[in-house]
Amino acid sequence: MAINFRFIQRIASAAATYGSILQVGDRLDTVFQKLQSLLVTRSVRTILTAAVSGGSSSTADINVLSLTISPDTTFAGACYRITLNGTITKPFSNGTTVNIWVKVGSTKVAVLTFTPTATRTNTLFSVDFFITVRTIGASGTVYVSGNGAWQQTATSQLTAFGNGPAATVDNTSNFPITVGFNFSNSNVSNNLTAQTGIILQI
Repeated sequence: MAINFRFIQRIASAAATYGSILQVGDRLDTVFQKLQSLLVTRSVRTILTAAVSGGSSSTADINVLSLTISPDTTFAGACYRITLNGTITKPFSNGTTVNIWVKVGSTKVAVLTFTPTATRTNTLFSVDFFITVRTIGASGTVYVSGNGAWQQTATSQLTAFGNGPAATVDNTSNFPITVGFNFSNSNVSNNLTAQTGIILQI
């Protein structure tokens, strides 16, 4: 009786193939390329491991968390999520704001603006942003939307929403995604403390 053996050779590399599902009849190297895209996507993330606090006597932008995106891991349709939670202290000053924003590259592409109506001390906030890559190129485009809430009183919240517009970024090379904040007025008691946060590809 003849026995036939089929040997599997070592695959030298498995470049990720995004947006494809496994099909009956896929070659082994194609299977690994499709699975690699899942592993790569899972690894594109950064997590806040220590509190970030600031804002006293300043209106400057303060970075909380940043993730550098490689062109090897992004594609048209890639999506990134940003979540940030913590507390805000702000004495009341009519018309002044707390702004939580996202930058892609060096461009501020989305801002959630909270305008308090009373003095608040260590009140909770939570924000979420979603970034979608629409096109790839030296003038690639991304679109950002976001929403958030800040506990204004024991029974009410301030909410904020932001959508676009589309922003241009060179996503053929590394580019950062950054979340941060600033106050519109300078006050020694102003403070935002981010306790938990994550930026990840989904």
